[in-house]
Amino acid sequence: MEERANAKDENERQRYMRMAQFFAKWGSTPGPTLAAGLSALEKTIPDILTDEKDQKKAKRELDKVVFDIDNATRLEELGYQKEARALKEKAAERAKDLQHYLVQAKANERNATIQAQASGYAADRRLEGDRLTARESAAGRSQRAAEAADAKKFERLQVAQQQEGRVLNQIAGEADRENHKNDLK
Repeated sequence: MEERANAKDENERQRYMRMAQFFAKWGSTPGPTLAAGLSALEKTIPDILTDEKDQKKAKRELDKVVFDIDNATRLEELGYQKEARALKEKAAERAKDLQHYLVQAKANERNATIQAQASGYAADRRLEGDRLTARESAAGRSQRAAEAADAKKFERLQVAQQQEGRVLNQIAGEADRENHKNDLK
């Protein structure tokens, strides 16, 4: 019974890991939210289906092992030692195969976990890159705004200098006229 409870817990944990993998892929897929979600689902569905198929197979094998051990126990109680021993050996062989299968499933799960973590890391790096780009863009905008303000100030300075030059020319012209009038007198 413990094996069944452990298998059930393992199946549930595997399902959660696949869901985490799906959300990590969704979060790291560029584009509109719905399109990214569907793309991530398309990439994750085969893994989910494979997991379910493998889980059902493992459960069937586990049930066979438990059934064989129960039958062997009954046969021993009835006095059929050879048959019970053969059945126990058969159950042990199945359990060994099941253990090999579970080790392989755990390795696949670890790979999926690493892949999900890598995908999440890549998404974090892209997000950080986007933040840096946004900061750089904001800095560029503020730099351009400062340059535009400086250009406007310089333009005003030039206009003021031109006006000053005109006023000085007018003053000089009036002074010349006054001098010319004084010379004519």
